Amino acid sequence: MDAAGLALVLAKLLRWTGADVEALLDDVAEVLDDVLPPVAELEGPLRRIRAQLGQLVATAAEPRPGAAASDRLLACARAACSETVPTDRREVLGYARRLGWATNELMEHLVLIGRLDAP
Repeated sequence: MDAAGLALVLAKLLRWTGADVEALLDDVAEVLDDVLPPVAELEGPLRRIRAQLGQLVATAAEPRPGAAASDRLLACARAACSETVPTDRREVLGYARRLGWATNELMEHLVLIGRLDAP
């Protein structure tokens, strides 16, 4: 790899932040709560969950034990991340729930197989 390639990798590493599990759990709890906040207030939690879920997917995608369960959860997480955030209120609420459940289940699995520390 040449100097420009190394500089690019270094810049990406410097921008990277690890998963903030506590904050992620707070956001997931907010979108899975019995009483959802107004749709306008979901933008921040949904954006943060999508970003953190992307990191969890990268962690889970590494070679690992329990591959069948991981593959199923990865497929759900990738599907949720790849969806465009809807604008219709009912669709946003459904999307928030799918994203929250996908994140929650993947986090629990990563803790179970030792890829993520329990909060």
